[in-house]
Amino acid sequence: LFQDSKYFEEESNGSKLKNMLLSVVHGYEPTYLQAKADEYKMTDSEVFRSLGFRLFPEVFSWYGAMNIILNNGDVLHTASYMEEFMLSGDMVSHIDHIEAKHATRLILIENKANYYHNLTQKEEGDIVMFAGGHFSPVKKKLYQKIAEGITCPVYLSSDIDLGGFYMFSRLKNEVFPQLQPLHMDVKTMETYIAYGKTASDDYLLKVKKAKEREDLSEFYEVMDLILKLGKTLEQEAMI
Repeated sequence: LFQDSKYFEEESNGSKLKNMLLSVVHGYEPTYLQAKADEYKMTDSEVFRSLGFRLFPEVFSWYGAMNIILNNGDVLHTASYMEEFMLSGDMVSHIDHIEAKHATRLILIENKANYYHNLTQKEEGDIVMFAGGHFSPVKKKLYQKIAEGITCPVYLSSDIDLGGFYMFSRLKNEVFPQLQPLHMDVKTMETYIAYGKTASDDYLLKVKKAKEREDLSEFYEVMDLILKLGKTLEQEAMI
């Protein structure tokens, strides 16, 4: 638009477009306002991704057997990809439906390092998918296509902290009502607590407040442990 890829972000030449746009988002955009109410601070990149803005098409990756049926009748058999299947976000609009009838588990993993680590430990029938952080509108459409084509249990593995809990809640409320947490429990926390991150007093107050939310009930027990130990756990600690 401006023949200058940096014009939007930089304030040179008097440009304040990025800050102006973010000020509107901070006042009105529902996903941001919900995160703010949850006392979760979204990064600028998460804000833009939630709006569907992008620098390049997103790339979605997973391992496991799905049949992706396109609008023109063609079928992509992801089981043919022995290591990992990758799909450009631009392809999502061309998908009619997805079938994964023989999947035994769908495991969404928030962190990329953990995602690749889990590819080495997958079990037969697993679909292991990189989830990333807050999902974009395009990724939500892909998730919805997958949700309509599976009958197996669905799990999310993320950090044992408020960000991970909020991500779980949004996925469960908006896409996968059968979602269950994986490695986000007291046993995992106790196993890897030596690698825990010390939480501030302000953060612990937010944890106490989060315990009032019914949609986070799966995590009440591990929240109690966070409050007791004063620590959270990044999922990279489990590698």
